[in-house]
Amino acid sequence: MPKTVGYSLIKDTQPEVAGARAALARLGVPSGQVYTDTGLSTRAQDRPGLRAALAACRPHDVLAVPSLGRLALSVPDLEEMTGLLVNAEVVLNIGGIVFDPVNDDGRPVFDSFLDRDS
Repeated sequence: MPKTVGYSLIKDTQPEVAGARAALARLGVPSGQVYTDTGLSTRAQDRPGLRAALAACRPHDVLAVPSLGRLALSVPDLEEMTGLLVNAEVVLNIGGIVFDPVNDDGRPVFDSFLDRDS
């Protein structure tokens, strides 16, 4: 059975940490499966919480994030994250909306994140 792993990029404020954890709990993430990175800027490259969350996921598991902004720091970052999720066959839950990279409904969303034609 697939498990749900949660991730959130958050500021260094205690209320935001609690809010992120509460948002992930509402998405069905068990408290032991919550990973975070705090205090990162748009230039941050090393995200140990995200690496750990992705490492905890197996094919068909769900990576839940409260919002897209809590996953990606920029458009290139979103493209990289999308590629990692597609290659790992990990389902993405963004604030309760679920996208599966291996089915006909979810794949177009992942493809749009990866579209570089313009």
